[in-house]
Amino acid sequence: MALWRWRRWRWEKVRALPTYYPPDFMRIRRLRRSDRELWGIETPEIPLHGADRLVEALEALLRSCKRPRGEGELWKLERGELPRRVKGIEPFPEEALWDQGLFLQRLRRPPDRWLLSLEVARPMEGLYVSRWERYIAPWDVALTALLAATEEKGPE
Repeated sequence: MALWRWRRWRWEKVRALPTYYPPDFMRIRRLRRSDRELWGIETPEIPLHGADRLVEALEALLRSCKRPRGEGELWKLERGELPRRVKGIEPFPEEALWDQGLFLQRLRRPPDRWLLSLEVARPMEGLYVSRWERYIAPWDVALTALLAATEEKGPE
């Protein structure tokens, strides 16, 4: 288990992600390059990085962020309903995160909030169905909630 950086057409092992301020946009998804499958962290501000496991990628992002830890609430957005405050994201195994992966996008209003969108497969009437789930929270609150959801055992 390790962190990686894409450089000179190959993956290099690194100890940590470069320090960063929360970007306007970030995508995390499975990548396959150079015969290695990783969870790729893609953002315009920092070069392509990856991790062997999604949990490692999220932990590295939380450690490397230059901004002080903030406080805030996590809000879930569902089509046709008003946003509602939630305590966390429903747990899921990292394998349940589908091809599009997850996106974090900075919102203009309210300030200091990011929209977290993830495409996750959930059991529904005996089948696993992928659906988009969306949350709004401060940067580290969103990452912490996502980390907690992937560390816990999802329903089997």
